[in-house]
Amino acid sequence: MVFGELPLPHMGWNEVDTLNVDGIYAGISDRAKFYFLHSYYFECEDNAHSVASSDYGKRFSCAIKKDNINGVQFHPEKSHENGIQLLNNFGRL
Repeated sequence: MVFGELPLPHMGWNEVDTLNVDGIYAGISDRAKFYFLHSYYFECEDNAHSVASSDYGKRFSCAIKKDNINGVQFHPEKSHENGIQLLNNFGRL
């Protein structure tokens, strides 16, 4: 299975462009790298809820936020310092 010309599953490090540096992204630089392992992506119906995106052959939303619900496509637990920062921020919400 391929995503465009790229193989699936999408496995490895990708830069994440954050659109909102508050909340779980506090203290994490834009274009920080996170670890991905997935074969599918989420299509956000309301772009106002998309807070981060990445690119793997095409741009896709990799993090969403609505009210007190946060979701990410990548694996923060495998994403070293950036993942630790994100999980610490989440714990402080």
